[in-house]
Amino acid sequence: MAGQIIHFDEFSLVPHRGVLLRSGVVVPLGSRAFAILRLLVERQGDLVGKDELLAAAWPDTFVEEGNLRVQIAAIRKALGDSSDAAELLANVPGRGYRFVAPVSFADHLEDLPPDAAAAYPLPLPSDSVLGRSELIDAIADQLLQRRLVTIVGPGGIGKTTIALAVARKVLQTYGGAVAFVDFGPVVDPILVAFRLALALNAPVNEADPIPSLLAFLKDKRMLVVFDTCEHVVEATASLAEAICAGTTGIDILATSREPLRAEGETIRRLPPLAYPDESSALTATEALDYPAVQLFVLRAAGVLDDFRLTDADVPVVVDICRRLDGIALAIELAARRIDAFGLDGLATVLDNRFSVLTAGRRTALPRHQTLLATLDWSYGLLSPPEQAVFRRLSVFVGIFSLETATGVLVGDDMTAPEVIGHLGDLVAKSLVAPDLSGRLTVYRLLDTTRAFAVGKTVEQGEQAAYARRHAEYYRDRFARAEAEWETISAADWLETYAPCIDNVRLALDWAFSPGGDPAVGVALTISAVPLWFQLSLIDESRRALERALLVLDAAGSADAASRMKLLAARGWSLMYTTSPDRETGAAWKAALDLAVEVGDADYQLRALWGLWAGHINNGAFAKALDFAGRFRDVAAQTDDPSNLQIGYRMTGAALHFLGEHREARSYIDRMLRDYRRPIHAAHIVRFQFDQEITARITLSRIQWLTGFPDQAMQTVEANIADAVAVGHTLSLCNALGQSACPVALLSGDLNASERYTTMLRQNTAAQGLDVWRAYADGFEAAIRAGRGDAASAATSLRAVCDALSHARFVQYHAVFLAHLVDALIAAELPGDAVVAAEDALVRTQRTEARWLMPELMRLKAEALSRAGDESGAVDALLCEAAALAEGQDALGWELRIAASRVRQLDRADAAMDHLARIYDRFNEGFGTRDLATARALLDRRHA
Repeated sequence: MAGQIIHFDEFSLVPHRGVLLRSGVVVPLGSRAFAILRLLVERQGDLVGKDELLAAAWPDTFVEEGNLRVQIAAIRKALGDSSDAAELLANVPGRGYRFVAPVSFADHLEDLPPDAAAAYPLPLPSDSVLGRSELIDAIADQLLQRRLVTIVGPGGIGKTTIALAVARKVLQTYGGAVAFVDFGPVVDPILVAFRLALALNAPVNEADPIPSLLAFLKDKRMLVVFDTCEHVVEATASLAEAICAGTTGIDILATSREPLRAEGETIRRLPPLAYPDESSALTATEALDYPAVQLFVLRAAGVLDDFRLTDADVPVVVDICRRLDGIALAIELAARRIDAFGLDGLATVLDNRFSVLTAGRRTALPRHQTLLATLDWSYGLLSPPEQAVFRRLSVFVGIFSLETATGVLVGDDMTAPEVIGHLGDLVAKSLVAPDLSGRLTVYRLLDTTRAFAVGKTVEQGEQAAYARRHAEYYRDRFARAEAEWETISAADWLETYAPCIDNVRLALDWAFSPGGDPAVGVALTISAVPLWFQLSLIDESRRALERALLVLDAAGSADAASRMKLLAARGWSLMYTTSPDRETGAAWKAALDLAVEVGDADYQLRALWGLWAGHINNGAFAKALDFAGRFRDVAAQTDDPSNLQIGYRMTGAALHFLGEHREARSYIDRMLRDYRRPIHAAHIVRFQFDQEITARITLSRIQWLTGFPDQAMQTVEANIADAVAVGHTLSLCNALGQSACPVALLSGDLNASERYTTMLRQNTAAQGLDVWRAYADGFEAAIRAGRGDAASAATSLRAVCDALSHARFVQYHAVFLAHLVDALIAAELPGDAVVAAEDALVRTQRTEARWLMPELMRLKAEALSRAGDESGAVDALLCEAAALAEGQDALGWELRIAASRVRQLDRADAAMDHLARIYDRFNEGFGTRDLATARALLDRRHA
């Protein structure tokens, strides 16, 4: 039947051309579906078994029967609009298929309609093109306006798949005249034009094929797909220009790893398949909205029939897609190995990706059968200097800038202009990905590409030398960065240096490795401290600092300045953990001694701040006040007036906890009046928090205590907005945990407290801020108690108090004990409440946290009353509490105590008069819980 045309119903099958036509118009059909249809048509009336059909479509390849069903479905779809479609193809269950329509044969090509004679078979399309429909539509539209469009992207990203999808989309537009030319096998650029002529069945002059090619194409309307142009890019560019200039109806769609740079070319860079962000928490249904995940699941299901994506699988699949950069070929290859390793095993072995990602389709081109092959193909097309730059760029992990690339790569064999030029060439060839979204253009090697390049540096013996150059570069760069805190804004500093964090980590790993240089690691650890602090990377900084200190100890180093800086940073990093070995005092004391020894006033202030903060956190408020005084003494000797203002803030905070609210307010007001926040935010690096935000924390608490609850909430709201704007996680968490949440609870605003607690929870989720996570647990429990769930709240509050006690972090411990007493009273457990109140009072007296003592005494009185105590202790406690609150100017506590006396003395006139006098001293806050309660008690008296 060679050369014959087979007709049935409205269709014509052209076996030697691989074309199916309906009424003279080409019907899109993949090559495997075409092979199956051809066999069925040629065996018209016979039952053709499944094995025979599989062998026709997949010769010498074993595939599952499900693939046959997919191709049969494609055939039925192609024939589906036929008037006799139901009678064309019959299924014999369990055995095979039979083509039942009558057929006839024609012997000559001339018997075909003119359009069909111009048709050329297209390669088998991919089973599906995921997440690319908008791009395909856009390229198809561009072809109608621009005559030369090039799809550009790295190997394996899916350029050929997209080009074929576009070709099929526009097939009818070109009357079926779409030709596909694979230039991959072409070795000599001279043969490019001959390759096109062969694909078009065009006669050409062997001496100069282009004129005869143009003559053949001159009057035709056709799309030609130039596939895989990168290795013959100049020749294909020249050919494309000649065709566009010498014809009017021929359009070209090209694929290449770099632009052709031909006249009139439109470039479409193909992005990776979209995958979820690393931090996204998605269900399986939500994850399947991302094309990379869809592709992985589709290919995995093709290997394991029972594979289904579950919610539990999502993080693993997302991690695989992310580590493979959304590269379609890499994802396909990975998914096809799921039968060998399982899902979790696949994620584990993926670091050795070039030995894992080898299970490509046997029908694919050799360079697309393994990830290593496609990257080898790209690498082989580079010039030796381009290969050298490509290899050496693998020393960077994540993003890098032009400055960092030249800083590390410039050397004896390469100048800065050469590095820049070759980097530009690598971007053009899709081996380096640029990111133009920010103020500064940055670059990165995709993870799979970088892994390949690392292997090449090992082969060339370059890895050790460039790892050292990389680490030394970042050591020197961050030494400069530390100084720049004093000269540029925090936002500009972060924009410049925050993207370096991955390379800092890599440099430190090398420096402390057996083949590294510990001295470089120690220096980089010290200079990177501002970055960790500004990014609030608590756990990471602590681990790095401890590693550097161990190195100094092992070497017996006498470098006092380095040890001082490491100890100071480590002392800070330990502050917010709930580990039982959280002991900051020794680190800060040693840092202070070294700072005095080397005469470093700045580190004396840092260490004194640390010792002050440690005593505040541990509830030793009187000692904290002493350290604040010492801080002010040193600060007065420095040239920076803001140092003294910070000392005033520290003094005000200590006085507040000691119950000296009037004096504390004078220090805080003075600080806020005179302090000017530095634009470079150096105070955050030196003293861990934004100092204005921290001062307003104390201010809001004093405002509530002294009878200004509305002002307190206004201060809280403005402070949180400021903290969010500053963008420093630690300062925001501090403001939430020490001010916003507790002041909202004091005011009885459960909705605001819940909102702020949620913010606290979210901002501590990824950081080593154990204490504030415990705070969030406590605030959530207090909110539940306020909404009537007192019993479960009491259980949670006990756990929070135990955790804070275990950590010896007791600055706010007594407050949660107060919430516990309140919850136990509401849960009708007055005996337990009395015990908890007594425990809280003992702790408070021991730490001299006098600011809370009036409230704890009131709560103990309430608990005793509920327990039926008739000894007179209740009234005595309330009287003592009232006197203490009055001495502190704590009008907020006075109001609560007066209301409790009214309840305990059954609205006695003297108690009522006292409550009325306290109430009349307020001139705001009448919508808060305590004032509303007092008003209700007074109204009942009048009633």
